[in-house]
Amino acid sequence: MPECRAGLRLVGHYGDSYQGQENDADWPSGCYYCDDVDWCSDGAWLNVATTGSSNGGAKPYCSLDFKPLAVGETLYVGDSDIDYWDESLDLITPSYNVGFGGYTCKDVRNEMSQISSALNPSTVVLVCGENDIGYGHSVTKTLTFFNEVVDHYIAGGSRVIYIGTKPEPATTDIHDKYNEYDTAIAARAATLASSANNLPPLIMIDSNAGFVAVGNGADLYADDGLHLSTAGYSLWGSWLKAAVEATGDDEKCYLWKSGVCVEGGGGGGSVGEGATDAPTNAPTN
Repeated sequence: MPECRAGLRLVGHYGDSYQGQENDADWPSGCYYCDDVDWCSDGAWLNVATTGSSNGGAKPYCSLDFKPLAVGETLYVGDSDIDYWDESLDLITPSYNVGFGGYTCKDVRNEMSQISSALNPSTVVLVCGENDIGYGHSVTKTLTFFNEVVDHYIAGGSRVIYIGTKPEPATTDIHDKYNEYDTAIAARAATLASSANNLPPLIMIDSNAGFVAVGNGADLYADDGLHLSTAGYSLWGSWLKAAVEATGDDEKCYLWKSGVCVEGGGGGGSVGEGATDAPTNAPTN
């Protein structure tokens, strides 16, 4: 499953087009894609049958310039904000994207062992939590799932870069919960950094504060007021690259805002100053 999910993004298909796993000798073996094919739901399928068969217009990914996947690279994990990030694979190369629209931190937790075993990422770019809270889960429960994900990847040797919640215009009723969530994660990043021998294992990019700093205009979001627009993703991309490409003292930075280190490296401030003051979000992904 991880290889199929990561591979389908390499040929331009979103993660949430993945339909699931099957064992059916009447369809192509391995990972294949259907688009308006009789008796096949549109999307990607993983057929674990040892021997498969060609079937109508179903296209095996090997026929779509599918490339072998490498281990030890950067991996994007999370909800639709990750899944729909078209430029993600160009920001850090090589990298893979296994985001899935609608995913919660619980969903990410449920897949982490299988994905890490297959891809063994050196760095994980993580976005999750908005959907958990938006679907009615408490901040405490959401943090439990988040921390399980972070602990799992760190234990496997990965560094985790968490991109925080967004002040979306359509979801103001639970922004206080997003603020609580992000503040707790910033504190967790500080704790992990304080006991790290070298680079901080968990880095947070304060997305909320970054958007507020540039006015949080409607142009940063899609028409639904939930997902990011090209302009919003452009900011995310610049902030992520700043954290990934940090040198000198900023290599030890664990909290970033607007592409600038605010805690742990060459920047100043405190966890309270770096964390979001007033998030603005709900099920966005």
